[in-house]
Amino acid sequence: MNRHRQSTDAPLPYNGQELDRKANLGRPFSKVGFGHDQHGTREYRFNSLGFRSPEFDGQAKHRIYAFGESHAFGYFVDAEQCWPARFARLWAASQGASDADLCFQNFADVGASNAGIVRSLISQCSAAPPDIVLVHFSEHRRGEVYLQGQPHRIGPWLVAPETAQAAPAEEPLRSAYLEQIERAGHFYAYALGVDAVGPQGIKPGLFDLDVDATCIEDTLRNILLVQYFCRAQGIQAIATCDLVESLFNDPVRNNPSLAPLLAQVDPELLSPLRIWSVDGDRADDAGHAGPIRHDRFARVLLQGFLASNKDISDQVPGPQTDAPSQRDPAAASREPWDAVRRFYNALPFNHWRTVEAAADSLRHGDALDAYPDLQRLLVSQRPQPILEAGCGAGWLTVSLALHHGVSVTAVDFSRRALERARQVADTLEVGRQIHFIENDLLCFEPSEPVDLLISLGVLHHTADPQAAVRRVSGWVRPGGHLYLGLYHAPGRQVFLDHFSASLAQGETTALDAFRRLATDWADDDEHLRSWFRDQVLHPQESQHTLRQVHAWLKDIGYRLESTSINRFQPFDDVEELYAMESSYAERSRQALAEGRFFPGFFTLLARRL
Repeated sequence: MNRHRQSTDAPLPYNGQELDRKANLGRPFSKVGFGHDQHGTREYRFNSLGFRSPEFDGQAKHRIYAFGESHAFGYFVDAEQCWPARFARLWAASQGASDADLCFQNFADVGASNAGIVRSLISQCSAAPPDIVLVHFSEHRRGEVYLQGQPHRIGPWLVAPETAQAAPAEEPLRSAYLEQIERAGHFYAYALGVDAVGPQGIKPGLFDLDVDATCIEDTLRNILLVQYFCRAQGIQAIATCDLVESLFNDPVRNNPSLAPLLAQVDPELLSPLRIWSVDGDRADDAGHAGPIRHDRFARVLLQGFLASNKDISDQVPGPQTDAPSQRDPAAASREPWDAVRRFYNALPFNHWRTVEAAADSLRHGDALDAYPDLQRLLVSQRPQPILEAGCGAGWLTVSLALHHGVSVTAVDFSRRALERARQVADTLEVGRQIHFIENDLLCFEPSEPVDLLISLGVLHHTADPQAAVRRVSGWVRPGGHLYLGLYHAPGRQVFLDHFSASLAQGETTALDAFRRLATDWADDDEHLRSWFRDQVLHPQESQHTLRQVHAWLKDIGYRLESTSINRFQPFDDVEELYAMESSYAERSRQALAEGRFFPGFFTLLARRL
């Protein structure tokens, strides 16, 4: 972990436009009310460097820094309740670290522009490098203007009366504050193309700053600057943007200037979520998030961060030397995996009401029609032996035997699912072609290497998917193939967010919403419910990207041959596929808008070298 090499480094002191924070540098200070928050109910405390954080601890083992605007600053909530602070403490707990091991610094500033956020990030990370940075980019309309050589943020808050009311009481700070507000306000009006700011606020201007290409380009350039800076410095990073969905719409993807920038954004850096994507309360002003929403947002981001293998505990000295990707998953905590077993024993996935109904569905349709690259492999190479890791109720294994005439070893840890799989195979008279084994994938070892290992929708339910992929991929002989199916980030999160509001109203409401999407299964309620539970109520899952999983496979000697990301078409450069990943969230949104089922799932075929 410790990317900070020495204990003598320290962050730079606050150098923003809040004059009272600058006037009190060198000593901790506090104030009741801050900016628009003039309710007089909350104390804002700042450390001796001028930031809303504990004092900097150069001796701490781990450093997490936050950068951003009001939501990262924790406007209208206590400092300990804002999502970056919650994320930092939850991350430390996930690593078995104590509060004393963690140095969390929040460099966010209310009203910050993206340029100011990035300037602060580069300055502070260069002065005292952290291990992880959290970045909350602002809405696109935020800008800056240099007044007397100093950058000042400009935005719609300049015309709000609360901004002037927040001026310090003492002189000369008060006069200086009011002067900079007046100057910045005039520049903001000029930037909008209006002559003046009227009593009703900004008059209609020349463009909409939220969607104007100039502002979106500024956001994309700043995101990429953070992405490449952190990558060059070896700093783990996760970012979110206040208007993130507007970056991935058709006008941006089809814009010849913006599209190349968007294609370079790493989906493992930029989360598709913003703080309003999660359920929760609002703060006193009704315009900022409340503490419940902050907490939920922190937990969702942390889950995605850990699932993306951005856990960097492999560099922590002492008993945590091994990273999750290097641990035997059988030695990891059994609780999440056991919960998955109980979940599927209660009702397996793709479970029809009767054996005959399940058999009839497979008799009249080949499940492999959804995976044309796997079909081509079966026809061209006739791989044997074949093993399916996590066969469930047998829909894929039985299709392999019935429609392609191959023999399969099928492994699963759910006894109820395997019983149904055997019954369906016997009904379709292919039971002799399938060797069913009740075993745990994290403990099972095949008797011999296989030509083809298939695992669809399984490994993202383990506590450590990278270690699980490494484990099952070792069962494939050199020259053999691995076929994986995993939930996709960010495409999956759109689907989950769609159902979060329904679940808040009860499971029945959510099931009805699911039924409207899954119309093909409406005539068998048990089958519908098995899909609903698997897709919406699962106790353990993670989401991944092709870029991430491809990196795992390259490290263990696999070459990518095809993927559903580009609809199984040939490709010349894998970077082309990475560029397509950003469309998954929009594809999911479009499908939901059209009433189609799109759970955010992707597959890949890879060959062991």
